[in-house]
Amino acid sequence: IVLQYSTMFALSHLLLPIWISILVSHHYESLGLPFAKALSPKSTSSRLGRAAEKAAAKLKDFAEKENSIIVVDGNNVRGSAKFRWNPVEVHGRICSFCQGNGISRAVVVWDHGIKRFAASLPTDETGELDMLVIFSGLTQRADNVMVKESTHLAKSFCNEDWPSICFVTNDIALQNRLISRANVDSPTMTNSRRPLLMDSTRFTELLESYNNESYDCGIDKESCRVYKAQKSFEDFAKLRKTKHNPSREKTWQRCVLGEELRRSCQNVTSTERFSSSYIRDLEQRGYLNPLSEESEEKSAILGPSRLDKRQRGMLIHYNQAMRYM
Repeated sequence: IVLQYSTMFALSHLLLPIWISILVSHHYESLGLPFAKALSPKSTSSRLGRAAEKAAAKLKDFAEKENSIIVVDGNNVRGSAKFRWNPVEVHGRICSFCQGNGISRAVVVWDHGIKRFAASLPTDETGELDMLVIFSGLTQRADNVMVKESTHLAKSFCNEDWPSICFVTNDIALQNRLISRANVDSPTMTNSRRPLLMDSTRFTELLESYNNESYDCGIDKESCRVYKAQKSFEDFAKLRKTKHNPSREKTWQRCVLGEELRRSCQNVTSTERFSSSYIRDLEQRGYLNPLSEESEEKSAILGPSRLDKRQRGMLIHYNQAMRYM
């Protein structure tokens, strides 16, 4: 008898969550609320679709502003896409997106690179898109660069019109820092005068519909250092007899991709472009550009001091292996 009651007691505890779910669902349905429907995968995808549509509408309104600039946290967007796109492919999709939505100026900020660095990317023959890439270097993060540069962008290139800047990141702490910086520069700022903040997840969904092949930023895949670096990760994994999973990209690998992207950048020397003017401003704050850069074709790739011991060790082993591969 004791065993029977103990079994019934155990079963009741196992079934309790199921009964609660049924009762709550029945209660909400009796009130006309779509509780059960909201839990379905189909409903979830439709909600995500609506969120992407709202994001697209906001960006459409934003693009109509005279001095609009979109500033993208590069690796944050790559992380939202599960690292399916390398940095070059992200550039291609952003270029295609900006062209398709009438946004003429874009800044992509990347973590890593062995030096603080800025370069403008080649654009199409129409010259409608002006795109700048900034590398944070070894002593700061892309987050810090975005916060510091937000003021310079607003004052020098947007006539202090913060709503003309869109920041793309899903880092809540970074979003709060950007709002705080805008509030410091404009203490009387209302919500309608704040910069546009776009979640990277929503932005990634919008980029999905754009093919990076349609705008390759003038980079040849066969000779591109970023594509070669991705291939070297596979070779390095084989050498160490481990599996290479691109969707689980490690920090040391992002250090490599960031530096190889930096070394691939070619500057545009036109003095009339936004990116060229911005690079001159950045040089005054300690950033280099390709015109002042010495050749570093064979130098080792370094990581920031914040790399943990394991990640730093992997980067050292990778550098050593590249000498013989």
